[in-house]
Amino acid sequence: MRSGVKIVLADPQGSVLYNWFHTGELKRSEGSSITEGIGQGRVTENLKGAPLDDALLIKDSDAVEMTFRLLFEEGFCVGASSGLNVSAAVQVTKNPG
Repeated sequence: MRSGVKIVLADPQGSVLYNWFHTGELKRSEGSSITEGIGQGRVTENLKGAPLDDALLIKDSDAVEMTFRLLFEEGFCVGASSGLNVSAAVQVTKNPG
């Protein structure tokens, strides 16, 4: 057990990893995503055996909202995948259990 550390997979709609973590099935979640470069349809070698504690399914609307918050409130010009990951991190902090 990692004291004080929680590892959470953030997955966009239409990907399989959220369902894979929770059910063991490579089944796509409902919807699709505008987020480029993530949302795999397979489990990659670097993910196999990773010590994940949880997985969250993140809506595009949440990822896009966070992307703009990061730009306008923090001055970070990032893409939707960063917005998706920060959105997941914020969700984890709201429900740390």
